[in-house]
Amino acid sequence: MSGLGRLSIAKFLNSFAGKPVTVKAKCLDWLVKREFSSNNSEKIIQQTLATRFPKATTIEVRDVSGGCGAMFEVFVETDEFVGLNTLKQHKLVTNTLKDQIKEMHGVRIHTAIPASK
Repeated sequence: MSGLGRLSIAKFLNSFAGKPVTVKAKCLDWLVKREFSSNNSEKIIQQTLATRFPKATTIEVRDVSGGCGAMFEVFVETDEFVGLNTLKQHKLVTNTLKDQIKEMHGVRIHTAIPASK
C-alpha cells in the first residue's frame, strides 16, 4: 500500500469485502500515517547511522514488520569496527539508535568489517 492516501486505502479495503466498508476517517488517517512513517523511519535510522559512522561502506535499513514500522533490520559495515568483537559492534549501533529503538517492537542488527583491499 505504499504511497496510498485516505481514498485509495478505502478503495483497497472495499475491494476485499466485495461491498462498501465503513472505515472512520480517524482510522484511515492512522493507516496513512503508519504507511508514511515506516518509510520515514527507515530514512531517519539510515541518516542517524550515517552520521555516527561516516566511514561506513554500507548502511542498510529495512522494515521487516510488513510495513508498520515496528521492526527493523539494520546492517552496518565500517572500518570503525576493527578490533571490536561483535557484542561491542552491536552496542555501538544500539547506543546510536537508542531514541529510535524506544519506538520499535524490535531491531535486528548485523555488523561487518570491510574486506581488506
